[in-house]
Amino acid sequence: MEFFGKFVLCSNNERNPVLIEAAETRYWVRRIPPLTHDDQQLLARMQTEIPGLLFFLQQRTLSTREESRLWFSPRLLATEALRRIIHYNRSKPEAEMLSIIRDILDGEKLEEYQFDVSDMVNMLEIRGIRVDHPTVRRTLTESWQLRPAPPTYYQRYTITYNGETQRQDSKTARIYTVTREQLGGLLNEAAM
Repeated sequence: MEFFGKFVLCSNNERNPVLIEAAETRYWVRRIPPLTHDDQQLLARMQTEIPGLLFFLQQRTLSTREESRLWFSPRLLATEALRRIIHYNRSKPEAEMLSIIRDILDGEKLEEYQFDVSDMVNMLEIRGIRVDHPTVRRTLTESWQLRPAPPTYYQRYTITYNGETQRQDSKTARIYTVTREQLGGLLNEAAM
């Protein structure tokens, strides 16, 4: 017989109770506020409410319709608590890449930022993160779903050791483009 079940995991660890990746749709994470006072009779009171709860569950009208294999649309399950866990589970290089792109877009007042893998590897190294080209490329293509353009001439920007944005000589390379809107989506997917 096939197994069908749902598990309830409870944790006081709000940052990383479980590993949840950005595209994951199986978790509904809720932050439940702590009780304001201690109730020694809570279990007994809950037991007396079981018949009323069962009646409610049997008689209620569903407020949503089936939209996915897990019934709920994934957008209905996206909570602040879930975003916080996903953000915490991002790798350090990926989180720093998002920060670098945001700094350049904001510093230069750009709507999109174009860069090649070498540019990003160099800026990560400036920020003290040693990472290889394949790791950066994998983040861009697999996690962010970006595709490189054919060799293109583009204006380079970089982050200096003192944290300032600097314009550099243009060059031709296979570039990735991140728009302000895409960056917002990547940050919202994980940050809040």
